[in-house]
Amino acid sequence: MDLDTLFELNLLSLAMRWTLVLSFTIITVLLLRRLFQRIGAAATYALWLLPPLAWLATFFPGVPSAQGVWINQEFLALSNDFLSNAAATTGASFWQSETFCGGFWLLGAALCLILRLSRHYVYIKTVHVNAVTAGPDDALAMESSTIAKTSAQIFFSAAISLPLATGLRKPKIFLPLDFKSRFSPEHQALMLAHEHAHIRAFDLWALALAELFLALQWFNPLAYFARNRLQLDQEMACDARVLSQSHQPSKQSARRAYGELLQFSVATGAPDQRATS
Repeated sequence: MDLDTLFELNLLSLAMRWTLVLSFTIITVLLLRRLFQRIGAAATYALWLLPPLAWLATFFPGVPSAQGVWINQEFLALSNDFLSNAAATTGASFWQSETFCGGFWLLGAALCLILRLSRHYVYIKTVHVNAVTAGPDDALAMESSTIAKTSAQIFFSAAISLPLATGLRKPKIFLPLDFKSRFSPEHQALMLAHEHAHIRAFDLWALALAELFLALQWFNPLAYFARNRLQLDQEMACDARVLSQSHQPSKQSARRAYGELLQFSVATGAPDQRATS
């Protein structure tokens, strides 16, 4: 899509096109997930590159979108026919105002993004207020993991029950206040390795990007479903990386310890609020 074509499109046509492209690729990813899960967690997570790549393809002239529709006069005529038919059926003159409909889409996107970011900000602020910085004497058991540490600063917070990584430019790792007394050194190592692995793989940036796409598709139920599945596949891929690089006495021991942590995570039902901050 060149600049001339972009300006030729009204906001409503742009929203319709992006919805078609993203919905088609999301459905494709959801259908392929079960097949790719047999290959591995990393391959399944990599599938979620398809929606943003398909969206980017719409900005290049001559590149077909995911569903094989190009931006051209036929597509513009289709959107205009839709508006005309809606106006004739409902008798509502505002349907003829493409500017109104496009503006409504942008307003919804802005409100969706603001609401989601505000909720995240309040949560992280609560975690921060109840946090203390980990001191030099807080020897955390990272020696048993071969995953390299990141520059993330570590805090202890009374507001969480499970470790949490957050922050894009300056990542931080928050641990429960009773982290060292409640978890064994083996469990501490795996949990810290998991959060460092998220940061090293830019998973926080991936979730932030997903929030932007979700805001653009605030009216699309598929976008919310995809956002949840993306984070689930991200967690599975992170688990697989930690286990593959674990320096436990045996892989079986590491898997058993990790299984115990997963059971604890499900039992606590703690919300995952990582990503933007």
